[in-house]
Amino acid sequence: MKVGLMRIQRRMAGRTAVLLVLAVLLAFAGSFFSTAQAEEKAAPVPELAAQSAVLMDGESGRVLFGKNQDEIRPMASTTKIMTCILALENAAPEDVVSVSGYAASMPDVKLNLRKGETYRLEDLMYSMMLESHNDSAAAI
Repeated sequence: MKVGLMRIQRRMAGRTAVLLVLAVLLAFAGSFFSTAQAEEKAAPVPELAAQSAVLMDGESGRVLFGKNQDEIRPMASTTKIMTCILALENAAPEDVVSVSGYAASMPDVKLNLRKGETYRLEDLMYSMMLESHNDSAAAI
């Protein structure tokens, strides 16, 4: 009789564990789907740190997203690309570059170069092209 009672208790414990797991899964699934539905209803506008941006369909020219797209801005990235091209054409990657006071005074996005420091041109070019550091571009 004792063996039969223990078997019943084990079955009940196993069923209770299965029910508990199912309850947790259903609760999780319910919160997941209600969150997904809430996101579908009110998709937030992406936060963009840039002052201006344009996302355009290349084939039709239709603007898909714009933020101050009609405002004229300096061509910082284009200038950095041109600086990189000129540096590659006129110097070797292992050349040493001394940082000027002007380069060290660049605002905003920067590597925090200090006047008088020296760097390999290749390192400054990586800094300029991958991280868009203004002081690296000015030093080059």
